Amino acid sequence: MTLPLLAMLLAADPCAPLERSAPDGALAAIYARVAQEEERRGAREASATAWRAAAQLQPPGGPAEQALARHCREAEQATAFELGQQRFNAHDCRGALPLLRQARGGPEDAAAALLEGICAFERADDAGALAALTVAREDPQLAETAELFLGLLALRQGDNHAALARIHTAASSDSPALRSTASQLLRLAARQDRLVLEAAVEGGYDSNALLAAHATVLPGAAQDAFAAGTASVTFRPMADSGPYLLVGGGYRKQVRHPQSDVGLATGTLGWEVKLGPARASIDYGLDFVSLGATPWMLRQQGTLRGLVPLGAALLSLEYALRYEELWPESVRDDSGLRHAGRAGASFHLSHHLLEVSALATRTVGVTAERSSIEAGGELRWVVRPLARLDFEAAVAARWRGFDAVDPELGAKRQEVQIDGLLGADVELTRSLTLFVVLGVQRVASSVGALTYTRLKRSCSIRAWRCWRMATGRPGSGWTCCGWTRSG
Repeated sequence: MTLPLLAMLLAADPCAPLERSAPDGALAAIYARVAQEEERRGAREASATAWRAAAQLQPPGGPAEQALARHCREAEQATAFELGQQRFNAHDCRGALPLLRQARGGPEDAAAALLEGICAFERADDAGALAALTVAREDPQLAETAELFLGLLALRQGDNHAALARIHTAASSDSPALRSTASQLLRLAARQDRLVLEAAVEGGYDSNALLAAHATVLPGAAQDAFAAGTASVTFRPMADSGPYLLVGGGYRKQVRHPQSDVGLATGTLGWEVKLGPARASIDYGLDFVSLGATPWMLRQQGTLRGLVPLGAALLSLEYALRYEELWPESVRDDSGLRHAGRAGASFHLSHHLLEVSALATRTVGVTAERSSIEAGGELRWVVRPLARLDFEAAVAARWRGFDAVDPELGAKRQEVQIDGLLGADVELTRSLTLFVVLGVQRVASSVGALTYTRLKRSCSIRAWRCWRMATGRPGSGWTCCGWTRSG
C-alpha cells in the first residue's frame, strides 16, 4: 500500500485538497520524519509531498496537516514574490505592488518589503514606503539599500538632516552602485545645511571655443584647451526654512583664445519656505560677468520658485524678472528688461530621469526692434546603465519674434532655434569625473544671412569638494562632504 500511495503523491500537487486514508499513526510518523529531513536539506517540494502523505494518514487538523498548510502558504508567497519581482524589473510598480504585499511574511519577506517600499516611493505613497523600508532595513543584506531610499524619502519630505544621516550609511557601502548614488545624494542634501563651502576645478578641450557658426569654421580654427575653477559659500541660518545667502565666483581660461575667457562673480539673497514636501522661494541675485579682459555685463534678477511633488512627478514653476546691462559700446543696445516664466515636471523612473518644461520670455529692449517675445520647450533624458556612468540627451526648441523692423536689416525678424545635446559622464574615481559632450545649435532666421549652425564637442575632467557646518544640533561642526561627481 505504501508504494502506490507514494506514486500517487509524487504525481499530485502537494497543496491539492487532501484525500484521507485509514489512520495509521506509525506510517504517518515515518512520513513526518522524512518530511523533516527533506526540509533540513532544503528540498521543499519533497518535504511537502512527505507532509501530505503524513497528513492523509492522520486525523484532520493534525501536526502534519498544519505543517503542510504552512508550506503551501509559503509556496504561494514565494510565487507571488517571483511574479512581483518580474513586474518590478519591468518597471510596472502598479502591477508589482499587490504581488509584493502578498509575498510579505513569506520566505522572501525582507526582499519583498524592499521592493514594495521602492514602488510605494515611486508612486508617492510616503507612508507605505516608510513602513515597508523600515522592515527591509532589519535585514543586514538589504539595510544599506533600504537606508538609501529612506534618505530619499526624507529628502522629498524636506528633512535634510535625517536624509544626510541615512544616506551616509549607503555612502560607505561595498557596492559601487550604492556608493555612487549616495555620493550624489549627499551633495544634494549637504547643500541644504546651514553653512556650505564648495569648490570645483576643471580642465579640458573644446572644439568650438569661439562659438562660431559652422559655415565659417575652418578645421581647427576654434579649437582650444581650457581650465576653470569655481567656489561658493551658502549660508542658511535657519537651515530648513528661512533666509539664505549665496556668494560665489568662477573663471574659465582659454589657452589660444583669451578673448573668450569668462569670469563670473555672483551673489543671491533669498528666503525659502518648506511645507512638507513642497517648497517655495523668492530671491534677488546680482551677477557681474567679464569677457576676455573686459567688463561685459551686470545682471540683476528677482525670482519666484515653487516645487510641488505630485505622484511620481515633481512639478516646478518659476518666474524671473531680469535686467541685463551690457557695457561694451558694440552690444549696449542689447541691454534690456526680461520677464521669463517656466513650468516643468521631472519624473524619476528607476535608473531614468525625464524632465520636460515649457517657457515664455518677454524682452523689453532699448528700442522696439530689440524687443521680442519668445516661447518654447525643452526635453531632457538621463539614464544610468552602470553604477558610474550616466548618459544624457536633451533637445530644446524656441521661437522668437521681434516687435519692429530692424532698420539696419530692413526686416522684422523671426527665428526658430533648435538645440541638441548628447553627453556622458563617467565617475573615474570618487574624486574625478570625465565629461564628454556633443552639442549642435541650428538657428533659422527670416533674414537669410542670420541663419547658421553651430557644432560643439568638449571633453573635460572635473573634481568637486564641499565642506558643511551643521550648527545648533548634536554633532554640529565642520564636516567634509568629500570629493564627488559634479552635477
